[in-house]
Amino acid sequence: MTRSERLGWTTAAVIFGVAAYHLTTLVTFDLAEPRLLPIGLDDAVPLDTRWLPIYLAMYAQALTVPCAVDDLCLLKRWALGMVLMYAVAVPIWVLVPVTVPRDPVPVVDYFSYLLALFRAFDPPSNCLPSMHVAVSFWAAHVVWRVDRPVGTALFGLGALIWYSTMATDQHWFVDGLAGFVLAAGMAGLLLRGQGGARLPRVWHLFWMAALATLSAGIWAMWHFGLVTPDQLPPLAPPML
Repeated sequence: MTRSERLGWTTAAVIFGVAAYHLTTLVTFDLAEPRLLPIGLDDAVPLDTRWLPIYLAMYAQALTVPCAVDDLCLLKRWALGMVLMYAVAVPIWVLVPVTVPRDPVPVVDYFSYLLALFRAFDPPSNCLPSMHVAVSFWAAHVVWRVDRPVGTALFGLGALIWYSTMATDQHWFVDGLAGFVLAAGMAGLLLRGQGGARLPRVWHLFWMAALATLSAGIWAMWHFGLVTPDQLPPLAPPML
């Protein structure tokens, strides 16, 4: 696989996912009253903004695939899986929108600032299935096919990301469960009997550096007051 092929398929998959996720908001914003789907487990998980760095890690975990896979066929299957997962999710978001009531949180530190940032840009009606969980576990499935130790670690990180979606009041448990099942379904459909070559593990420094850079940039925005909370226009009211 050439570098241009790796970059091209990775860029296409990421842009498609971001576009599908956020463009759906334009359709669902005032389309219907979103549903609430709490269970007892959701009540048992308290709001804890310290989980936001783990929540943020999903964006880097998606990049673990091009940092691990050295097989063009497998990389294409990963990109196809991303497209198919959104093809399943978007109709659900439009026809059966689910949301989580998001009470205002005073910005008093980096973590609460990070929450305000997410709530300004994260659509409130695209909760089920949770693509945070789906994308994380889909990446873990693909990486596991070429590097089982790293893939296993990514499954563990995926579980923490799932918990973080509840601890930050961004998703219900069932949202994450739907995302988990969606990723497992893609693995059964596209990865059965599939393997491939892997890159040297030093390539994983790329997504780790990307996560560190993103986190440092957001921290600088907060610490130096580059973007204040009142400059972050929310996509929707805190509640329904």
